[in-house]
Amino acid sequence: MTIYNILTPLIAIIALGIAFFQLETNREKIRLDLYNRRFEIYTKTLDLYFELHNFKSIKEPSKEDIVTFKKVMRSFSKYQSESQFLFKEDSGVFSILGGIFSNIWIIITYIEHNEEWRRLDDAAINQKKFEEYNVASMSFESDIGRLNIAIEPYLFFGNMFQKYPWDRCLHPKLGKNKSA
Repeated sequence: MTIYNILTPLIAIIALGIAFFQLETNREKIRLDLYNRRFEIYTKTLDLYFELHNFKSIKEPSKEDIVTFKKVMRSFSKYQSESQFLFKEDSGVFSILGGIFSNIWIIITYIEHNEEWRRLDDAAINQKKFEEYNVASMSFESDIGRLNIAIEPYLFFGNMFQKYPWDRCLHPKLGKNKSA
C-alpha cells in the first residue's frame, strides 16, 4: 500500500467534512436572513406606530406633514405585502398588518379632512367620521398587541440555535417556540 492509496480517501473525507460545514453555514445564513427580514417588518410596524402618535400630536398638520406621513404609509405597505411570504398563513401576521394599514388610513383621512367635514355643518357626518376615527384608533392599538403575540414565535432568537432534536434536551427553553 502506497502513500497515495492512504491520502486519497483521507482527502475525500476532509473534502466531505468541509462540504458538510459549508452546507450547515449556508443553512444558518438563510435562517438568519429570514429572521432579519421578519424583524425588519416588525420594526417598520413599530416605526409606523410611533410616527402615527407623533402625527396625531400635531394640532393642525400641514399638507407637508400629511404627505410625509403618507410616504411612511406607502413604505409600510411594501412590508405588509412582504409579510405574506415570510410568515405562515395561520399566524395571522399578514391580516393583522392589513388591519393596521386600514385603520391608519381611516385615522389619516379623518385628520386630513376633519376641517372640511366640519364646514359641511352636517352633525351626522361629523359624528360618523369621528366614531370611525375612534374605532380605528382603538383597533390600531389592539392590533399592535395582537401583532406582538402573533410575531413572537418568529422573533424568538433562541429558535435560531435549535436545529437538532437534542437541542431541546440541552436547552429546554428552546423547545417552546418552533417557527424559525
